[in-house]
This record gives sequence, structure tokens and C-alpha cells, in this order.
Amino acid sequence: MMSTVGPPAERIAVSELFVENCGDIILRSSDRVDFHVYKCIVLVASPIFRDMFSLPDSPAANLYQGTKPVIDMAETSFVLNDLLRFCYPVDTPKLYDKDHFQKIAAAAQKFEMSSAYGRIVDSYITCNAPVPPLEKYVLAHRFNLHQLAKDSARECLDYSLSDIVGQARLADLTYISTIEFNRLLQYHHDFCKACEKLVDGEDFSWLDSAEEYTFVTCDCIEEGQESFNHGVDLGNLNGIKTAITWRKWWFGHIRRIKEDIAARGVSAIDHIDCREGAIQELHDFTAALRWQVKSEKTKAFLEINF
Repeated sequence: MMSTVGPPAERIAVSELFVENCGDIILRSSDRVDFHVYKCIVLVASPIFRDMFSLPDSPAANLYQGTKPVIDMAETSFVLNDLLRFCYPVDTPKLYDKDHFQKIAAAAQKFEMSSAYGRIVDSYITCNAPVPPLEKYVLAHRFNLHQLAKDSARECLDYSLSDIVGQARLADLTYISTIEFNRLLQYHHDFCKACEKLVDGEDFSWLDSAEEYTFVTCDCIEEGQESFNHGVDLGNLNGIKTAITWRKWWFGHIRRIKEDIAARGVSAIDHIDCREGAIQELHDFTAALRWQVKSEKTKAFLEINF
């Protein structure tokens, strides 16, 4: 059955992939722009299109332009132009605008284009870097992107809990459940508690050297300040405690680190400071502490149900 095709409305600059001499079907946008696409590509990209072409009374069977079936789409030409490019084996579009990204993402979900989800999200994140980790975590749950969920949750560990909650104003939490959000907060809480234990008490067996660190007996203490002889368990000593003279300021320093981790998250470690003259002597310890925090990140468990 032939149809009379009227003059199109004002057109966008359609990608050369979809001009008239390409493809064997036509997708017509809501603003009357025609996209000539290959049926085999859209059928592979979308089970919705597969079902559409399998039905005897589908729109594709009733409307033609020349020999090509025409399908009227609810999406605008601006959305279709980029959405289809994510389905083709070509360079992906750059998605800088959040509203445009949301429309393309919604269309991809509508047509169940699961293989395109990751590329759409990756383009948006790359073009708008740095995207807050909570927003990426929400996107991961919206599109069932398991690796992005793990990576973004791990990024959240570099922020305080108050920072994560603050990011919720920009992230659209309607795409995750309360349970999923609480799992992230619990994951963050458990990780920070594990890091606090690294500087809690006198067990420093995680240190990668059994040598006496010079900072524990450094000269940067005030006149009259006490020092303590404590048996402290250093690493690689087979569990045998060794009596080392630890300065009083050192215990205060460790206490402040623990308090900072509790208040500001593990990013507080990047701002470790000491009395003037001792900072160089703390470098080895700080490096070891940072390494151990990274190790704790690999141990932290986050439940993801997809």
C-alpha cells in the first residue's frame, strides 16, 4: 500500500548514516524527519523492533515510501539522530547536555536497547567529567551496569557520608530503591570503620616494614613533653611485640587521624600533617597507611542484585 508523503518540516542535519540512499526502512521522527536505516541493525539493537516487524498488522506493513516501510516514531529528530548512532558500529555521539542525555536514555529503555545502555552512559560521563560518584551509581542501577555500580561505589569511599548525602540533590534517586541507597551508605560506613581500626590501639601489624620508623623517636617535641615505652606489634615480626619509644605527640597524631576519618572519610588521610620538622619522617608511614586503605577498598563488600 502506497502512501502520499507530504513535504517535511524544517530538518536537522541528519547524520550521513541515515540519508536517503542508505538503509532499507524509514524511521520518521515526530517532527517529520526521515531516517533511512538498515532493518538488520535496528532488529538486532531492539527486541521491540523485532516484534514490530514480526506482526502481520504492524505499522511497517501498512505505510511505505517507495519500497521502504515507514515507521512513525514518537521521538524527535534530535533524539533519533543520536540514539541510532549508538546502535551503529561507529563513533558514539558526545552527550554534554543532561536533558538530551535523559531523552536518549529514556528512548533506549523504551526500545530495550540494552547493548546501547553502556555506551550512552559512558558518553555522558566522559563528556561531563567529573560526574559525582553517586550520580554514576544511580545510572548503573538504572541500566543494570554491574561494573559501573562497583566502580562508582568505590569512588564514593573517597567522600564523607555527608558529602554523599549532599550529592543526592543532583542525582535522580528515583531510579534506585531505598534499600539500594542504604546498601551504599552501609558499605561506606563499614569501610570507614575498617580504616579507623588501622590507627586504633597499638596493633600496627599491617605496616610493611619491621624497622623502627624514625618519626617515633624524632626530635620535634616540645620541652617537657612525655614519651612512652610501649610494646607495639609491627609487621614482619612474627607477632612478637617490640618495645619502641613512641612520643606522646604520636599518639595524639594517631587519635586525630582516627577522628578525621570518622568526620571526613578517608580523604582526610591526604591532609595528614605533623609538627614542623617531622613531616618528612611521617612520609613512610603515610604511604603505608594509604596503601592499606586501598587494600581495604578491595575487601569492602557491596551487594548488587543485578
